Amino acid sequence: MSTEQSYSAGFSIGQVAAQLGQPVHRINYALDKSRLQPAGRVGILRLFTREQVEQIGRIITEVDRSPQSAPHRQARAAARAAGR
Repeated sequence: MSTEQSYSAGFSIGQVAAQLGQPVHRINYALDKSRLQPAGRVGILRLFTREQVEQIGRIITEVDRSPQSAPHRQARAAARAAGR
């Protein structure tokens, strides 16, 4: 199934990740941190509304700005600079 296809109840985790330009594990971390509940389900897929996608994006931004994430940001920047 393409990430372009949206479900009537919202967006899957993969679609959220694609929209926000983030890996799926970061979306799952934001969901765990915020305890945000899906708007609906299709089988085992959790579905999120556009408003929830925006909220997840804000949570990721807050995590990135936190002082605890500074060493991780530096390591990611060094890895990108090294071409990894």
